Amino acid sequence: SKFIYQWKFKIDKKFQSSKKFTHFFQLKGVGLPYGMPLMTLTARKGASEDLNRFEIRHAAQRKSNTIKVQKLQPFLGKWLQVNVEVNFGNKGKLVIQITSMKDSNRLLHYESNSIKMWKDYADFIRPKWGIYRSLKYKDALRDEAIYFADIVIRVN
Repeated sequence: SKFIYQWKFKIDKKFQSSKKFTHFFQLKGVGLPYGMPLMTLTARKGASEDLNRFEIRHAAQRKSNTIKVQKLQPFLGKWLQVNVEVNFGNKGKLVIQITSMKDSNRLLHYESNSIKMWKDYADFIRPKWGIYRSLKYKDALRDEAIYFADIVIRVN
């Protein structure tokens, strides 16, 4: 089965992400002995504002890898449309597209037809929306709000 997750979200134009991680969306295994997400959309603070990043991260097991990186700035201060398609399995499929709703500009595209989209020992995989961030460098953080709208989950 193909799972389709669609939503709109807006990140403040002065958003401050953690040096460690700030997840906006996760696909997480349930029933595991460890909690590392299978896939995340993540912001990460760089050495300068121009080096702040928007990342797609993937962890088939316990080690997470960045599979796509963009500059964070184009994602800030505007409504974004996100489309994620997933075929879960050991040889799964992952397609992610993020576009600006203001001008339909595609800010990010990732596609793989042979990526491990399952966590061994998981009972199931669930989506998770919201801010989840490391507090290791909390002096560099501020209270944040991210706006989400029109969340749709479909199974084909």
